[in-house]
Amino acid sequence: MKSPCFYLKPIQVFRSLFSLTSYESAVKLFKKYKNSLLGVISDAGFPRKGTLDKHAGILLTRRIKKELDDIPFLIQSSDIENKKLAK
Repeated sequence: MKSPCFYLKPIQVFRSLFSLTSYESAVKLFKKYKNSLLGVISDAGFPRKGTLDKHAGILLTRRIKKELDDIPFLIQSSDIENKKLAK
């Protein structure tokens, strides 16, 4: 199971990549670093509220796009049904 990854703008001379394990940790990190994000890579499904949510990545996209509508977002999934949701 993959989890969201956040790419951050350079802070000093380096970039950071965070691999997270839940929707809640992704939202928390987003709130902390939203002014430094370059983009987000996420699986469509990962844990949310303690259980696997097959649409957590879609929900994360919507949550982030409310504040940063121009940020690049890549969602990956092996479930063809998520193609419709990702558009």
